[in-house]
Amino acid sequence: MQLFLRIPTLKPTNKHEIDLRTQLHGYRLDADPMCNNLWGLRDSGHIKDRQVVSEDMAFDTITRIHCNLGKNKTFDLREEYYGITKEEIGCYILSIV
Repeated sequence: MQLFLRIPTLKPTNKHEIDLRTQLHGYRLDADPMCNNLWGLRDSGHIKDRQVVSEDMAFDTITRIHCNLGKNKTFDLREEYYGITKEEIGCYILSIV
């Protein structure tokens, strides 16, 4: 998806790429070209853009937020990050209790 955001004229070559290309309207990249952060644009449920967290980075992100802010604030990270579910947070919290 980041490649299609960086190069808007790039044409998709298979169904997966076509699907990614159609989802671009809800995302943006960081203004700084050295950063590779992908952001989900704000929607009716959120007042600001949220950083997209890939499935393989969800646990690390939850751990970092939990260690920095504590258990009570961990559920709030869904306001800052896109792609982390309540279930993933709940599983993490239960695993450390």
